[in-house]
Amino acid sequence: MNKGIILFLEGETEKAFYDRVIDQMRQYCGTFDCYVIIKNIQGVGNYKNKVKRIFQNDILRKNKGVSFTVFFCHDTDVFEMGDHPPVEWKTVEQELRRMGVRNIFHIAAESCIEDWFLSDTAGILRFLRLPQGTTVLGTGADAIQRLFKKRSRVYIKGGKTEGLIDALDIQKIMDCHCDQLNTLCRELNIICEKHHHKCCQGNQ
Repeated sequence: MNKGIILFLEGETEKAFYDRVIDQMRQYCGTFDCYVIIKNIQGVGNYKNKVKRIFQNDILRKNKGVSFTVFFCHDTDVFEMGDHPPVEWKTVEQELRRMGVRNIFHIAAESCIEDWFLSDTAGILRFLRLPQGTTVLGTGADAIQRLFKKRSRVYIKGGKTEGLIDALDIQKIMDCHCDQLNTLCRELNIICEKHHHKCCQGNQ
């Protein structure tokens, strides 16, 4: 194969989630006609240098002659606070283009990936063994932390919470956020409408 797709992620939570997303997409077509590489950047600090190092020293060296498309998968909340965002996306993109990347896209979870998880509140409640009628207060990581606290457990944003992602209905979450995932589907030659609904209708 001479084509590859790279997903750069922010943490362990996202890594577990996108592993399942890619597995779900693979079920649609059996096999991909390209390489799919998922890399955890482990936070947004020193983002440009970490991406450059991984792409140049790891990915390119092991995949000579492969043309890569890059997806940056990230939350939006940290970029909405203050005048100095933690990542200058234009600079990061310029660096990758200088190294031969032609296509760069963003999958942006608004405000954070935990808001996506809350599209399947029922799955979270089952995982925590809480009643399905449990009231969910707040949004995003804050809401999930409150639910975990009800079971005397701790949810750490970006950390690996064993079993949580496996308990989620990934198809439902993908349906709810098709607008952010459809470019990835297209790059993998998946016809979205053939495989899932255009959007979930509320948090059922």
